[in-house]
Amino acid sequence: MSVQVPALTAQTCHSENGLPDPSATCTPGAVRTTDVDSICHGGGTKQYRPPSSYANALKRQQLIAYGYADMDPSHYEEDHLVALEIGGDGKDPKNLWP
Repeated sequence: MSVQVPALTAQTCHSENGLPDPSATCTPGAVRTTDVDSICHGGGTKQYRPPSSYANALKRQQLIAYGYADMDPSHYEEDHLVALEIGGDGKDPKNLWP
């Protein structure tokens, strides 16, 4: 599966103290919902997690964009800036970073 990460090129993004770049083109965060009922009673987060094929393809592109010296994708996990438990979007590249 091909993943499109708009406007990201080598070292477009910068991590500080292990946190993602909050700029609009990198990882500002993205929400799936702000509906309290959906968040509190919408079930588990598994349904909102992207498939590993999507996350792995995105991770490769983001490693380049963040300019990490270690480019081995197996050394990283994709993390959500806005947690799925509080309505974060599971697939939006703006809510994920390696």
